[in-house]
Amino acid sequence: MHIKGAVQKPGLYPVRADTRWDAVVKAAGGLTDKADISQVNLAKLAVDQESLQIPEKGGAVATAPASGTASTGGTAGQTNAAAGSRAVVNLNTADVSQLQTISGVGPKKAADIISYRDSHGGFKDVAELKEVHGIGDKTFETLAPQLTVGP
Repeated sequence: MHIKGAVQKPGLYPVRADTRWDAVVKAAGGLTDKADISQVNLAKLAVDQESLQIPEKGGAVATAPASGTASTGGTAGQTNAAAGSRAVVNLNTADVSQLQTISGVGPKKAADIISYRDSHGGFKDVAELKEVHGIGDKTFETLAPQLTVGP
């Protein structure tokens, strides 16, 4: 997740499916004295590839996804209906623990996904996940909405 604005250390921070905006703000060193937290719902679940702007007093809050993801739209208090409450995990960059945040993926399946990725130079698309041993059509249908691919 990309956090910017009135925080001590703006930048990119990894998020899990259960990470809240409050944890991302803390990871970014906390708020500056100029932060206007009244416009931000710190209880909201963070979404991978999402951007959070912490406004200064008198400013406006904005959240925006990276290109190719669903938009949160509006203000920080609104929900992202398209993404639900789960973060999207990038098959080409996720480690074992990040893969295990996906519903239906345990340590063995996560290791198999990484092994396939490493031996094939990454995933070209999410559908390629069906090539991983133990992931058939039914499992793929469960996992696919929680996944993306990228560099």
